Order: sequence, then structure tokens, then C-alpha cells
Amino acid sequence: MTAWVNNAGVYPWKSFEETDCDTLRKVISVNLDGPFLISKAFVPFMRENKYGRIVNVASTTFFLNAPQMTAYFESKGGVMDLPSIGK
Repeated sequence: MTAWVNNAGVYPWKSFEETDCDTLRKVISVNLDGPFLISKAFVPFMRENKYGRIVNVASTTFFLNAPQMTAYFESKGGVMDLPSIGK
């Protein structure tokens, strides 16, 4: 069986007011761009083998009211919206 799990994540503990663009970009880069880019690299192998699974790990903390995790929530919301690759 061929499978890939995107489970990397960073979460700086900063409020919205404390989160600057550099911090937001770092979190988006790891938590959202990473799964996207790795999945793009893995798909040709899956197609060639006519099988494979990609699991993108988000977080249930996305639904919490934790004002110190603004950038993390934004990035994991994007992960939850990554499309299914399908055929």
C-alpha cells in the first residue's frame, strides 16, 4: 500500500495583534504550502501505480475560541479545504 500523511505543523502562540506578516507567512508555508507541494510531488507516483492515498491532517482546535492561534487556525482552515485529487 502506498500512502502519504501530511502532518507537519507550527503554531506560534500569538494574538491577532501580535501576528505580523512574516509570522503568518511562515505558518502558511509549513502548514498549508507544505501539504500542497508534497501532495503535488506524490500524485504522479500514485497515478503511475494506479493507487495511493494522501491524508491531510488539520486540527479540531480550528473550532475552538483560542485568540492566541490566529495564524494556525488560518492555515489549518486551508488544509481542510484542500481538494480531493480524484481520478
